[in-house]
Amino acid sequence: MTTILLDRPFDKEQLTKVYSLDLRNLDKKIWPQILEKCNAAKIHFYHIKLDSLDGIEKLHTTTSLVLEWATKISGLTPVFKMNQLTHLDIIDFPKISNIAGISSLINIEQ
Repeated sequence: MTTILLDRPFDKEQLTKVYSLDLRNLDKKIWPQILEKCNAAKIHFYHIKLDSLDGIEKLHTTTSLVLEWATKISGLTPVFKMNQLTHLDIIDFPKISNIAGISSLINIEQ
């Protein structure tokens, strides 16, 4: 797994060529680039500073997703549109009180 600190300069080509990414310090400035370029099958987002995960369903090649530490996000509806997911971990989302819709992820194995 390749770790990228998104709040520092990094080679954006890594988003298109690396199979497994650990992306840290995700904010609204870099989010559109992640959605446009990321082809990783396995992604771990750590320290998510976004208000919403809108658009995450555009990550069509991602089958394993870990979402960790997001204090502003209150809904996961966009994640539940990622029908290709086989693995999903949601960690430290204090504003999430409802996971209605998770049953739409019919390929989840873990």
